[in-house]
Amino acid sequence: YDGAKDTIKTMLRTGIQPDEYTMTTFMGVMKSSRMLRKLWKAGTHHFNIQMTPTVVTAYITELGRVGDVRTACQTFDVIHSNDVFSKKVQIWNALLNVFAKSNSSVPICILAHERGRKIVAHDNAIAAERLLQ
Repeated sequence: YDGAKDTIKTMLRTGIQPDEYTMTTFMGVMKSSRMLRKLWKAGTHHFNIQMTPTVVTAYITELGRVGDVRTACQTFDVIHSNDVFSKKVQIWNALLNVFAKSNSSVPICILAHERGRKIVAHDNAIAAERLLQ
């Protein structure tokens, strides 16, 4: 983490703006959900990085890696309402990957916009199964 952070600082000092590749790569060294959320905010607000399907997929995937199922689902809910993102299988796959990797017992809440129903389950396998029904 520290090496990546120092590299970003050096980039900024020399006038090189981070781009979507920088952001998705840097996500991989974040150690917590809090750090990922701060990076997301910095990328979108301070560096004007466009939230492309690639960036969103990486963010959801990394939230799953650090065990933050709830934020991954909330992000998916917001992103899924945008037609550009809702048709991208990569984003759906990232969410399914979050379920597959999580042993969390927190309630899962997904808004399936195209079917107009809300899926709530206390088990990730059940949530994924209900999503596919």
